[in-house]
Amino acid sequence: MLPDDLTRALTSVAATPRLLVASDFDGTLAPIVNTPADARPLPAAAEALTALAELPDTATALIS
Repeated sequence: MLPDDLTRALTSVAATPRLLVASDFDGTLAPIVNTPADARPLPAAAEALTALAELPDTATALIS
């Protein structure tokens, strides 16, 4: 079960008319590697970001 404050925050975000979801890449969606060009997202992270990007009025962005 989610804490009440997290539930309220998620409910508020879900009601936003247009949403931008920005996420860090290295160490968040992908493990940190010695050579940045070798970084690959974790499969579940890539699937989640793709699903978010496909939602109406939702944009996604990766930052590093």
